[in-house]
Amino acid sequence: MRILRGEFPAVCPGVLGHEFAGTVAGVGTGVSSVAVGDLVAVEPHIYRGICRSCRDGREHLCPDRRAFGVHLPGGFAEHAVVRARNAYPVPDGVSAPVAALTGPLGCAPHGIERSEIRPSDAVTVFGGGAVARSRAFLSVNDVLWYTHGGVRAGPGPNRGASGGVGW
Repeated sequence: MRILRGEFPAVCPGVLGHEFAGTVAGVGTGVSSVAVGDLVAVEPHIYRGICRSCRDGREHLCPDRRAFGVHLPGGFAEHAVVRARNAYPVPDGVSAPVAALTGPLGCAPHGIERSEIRPSDAVTVFGGGAVARSRAFLSVNDVLWYTHGGVRAGPGPNRGASGGVGW
């Protein structure tokens, strides 16, 4: 959404697909963490690793970070060149679509934990993307959920509700 609103610079036209997984088609010299044929989940952010934020372990704040599907061809491209450190092998039995949700599903509990939400708190979730849906799904709280499709209100999905106002 931030790209569409012009709040986040992106390469246009570009190939979308920020969260994705894929099968390794080739590896570079010295790569041993993944092999040809492995299904991998892709960490979509690329950091230089030299700024203060990167050195402090807060890579998500790197002013020079780049992302697949934003600055580089994303998961809808026929092929993507991914650094080995950005490719995480997926266990047998996990499909590529499920593996692609690794990022959003990891962000959701992290955000809930950092926000210090308590089970008795009512929460508002903005957006209908994978991260917002994950946060709403994982919430044990009463949820007011703003999406393009409308506003839904009620107990969090883990308590049996749904409900929304659109923009």
